[in-house]
Amino acid sequence: MTTQVLAPPLPHITTGSRNITIGAGPSDNGTWHRAVMVALELNKAGLWNGTDHLTLNYPYQLHQRLFGIEHASPADLIPGQDYVIKQPAPPAVKLSL
Repeated sequence: MTTQVLAPPLPHITTGSRNITIGAGPSDNGTWHRAVMVALELNKAGLWNGTDHLTLNYPYQLHQRLFGIEHASPADLIPGQDYVIKQPAPPAVKLSL
């Protein structure tokens, strides 16, 4: 089950900061805190633009990998497995006759 969590606006990320979803794992306050920290690292590394929809799977584990003993780089996270970035659909084109 996917849990949509609405975030407060973050100064380092544009208005799309509300586009963060917890895809897998717990959905408590600690998970949200860690998801925001991971999202900020992805943004700083240039892997997420801060506006596209970002789904993070198991934010506790991702946070531990980035900030724990392993101290991995955001580039070490696996797109499609650890996180998914979905760009918004292009606007519909109106045809006039």
